[in-house]
Amino acid sequence: MEKSHGILVSRLNLTSEVHDSRVTKNLADKDNPMDPVNQACRMLKLFLRSHSGFMREDLQDYLNLFCFIMNPPENKYEKLEKLLNLAMHYPKVHRFRG
Repeated sequence: MEKSHGILVSRLNLTSEVHDSRVTKNLADKDNPMDPVNQACRMLKLFLRSHSGFMREDLQDYLNLFCFIMNPPENKYEKLEKLLNLAMHYPKVHRFRG
């Protein structure tokens, strides 16, 4: 296991779960404990591929947007309200490449 993984687990008081890929690769998705992680990675890849023209220095902003989209609230109106509140309280000018 990587050193940084152990440090994060320790500092955040988490527990580490290890799954043998030789076992999980033969499981159906519904039985695979890694399926939620696999699905999140798949969604992130799709998201980044659909925005393939972004500049490297904007990567963190795209990752932040992905996290905002994927995390609660699930209700689209609540999410829109949250986004508008964020936009009004933390204005930042973005350049347009067009």
